[in-house]
Parts: sequence; C-alpha cells; structure tokens
Amino acid sequence: MKARSFQAQSPARKYLDPELFQKEGIELRFFRYDAPVYPQLWGDFLANLSTLDLVLNFGPKAQDILLRQQRF
Repeated sequence: MKARSFQAQSPARKYLDPELFQKEGIELRFFRYDAPVYPQLWGDFLANLSTLDLVLNFGPKAQDILLRQQRF
C-alpha cells in the first residue's frame, strides 16, 4: 500500500521538497498547531515540551486540554 498524503507542521515546510512528494503522487499538506498553555508545577511555562509533561502536570485532565486545542 502506498501513501497518498503526508501531513507536517508548518515549520517543517523549509525542510521538505514538495517536488519529491509530487513525483511520487503524494499530496503534501501543512498544518499549524498551537500548543496548549497550561500551569506547570515548577517555574515559568516552557512551551513545546512533550505530552508527557502535560500528563504529569494534569493527569487524566490532560486529554481534555489537548482536545480543546485541535485547530487544523
């Protein structure tokens, strides 16, 4: 089975060659993801950490935070 599309975050645009994807018949799609801002236990907020950080700070509520943030 062959991929028909490839999705990447917008900042990856500068690293990907659209012609290579087009040559293989793969649609290249970019999206913007705004990471959630949430209180962290130690110090100032550090953006773009792992989902694990969110889970360790919020436990089961982490899923609700992520689902509210989806903006594709």
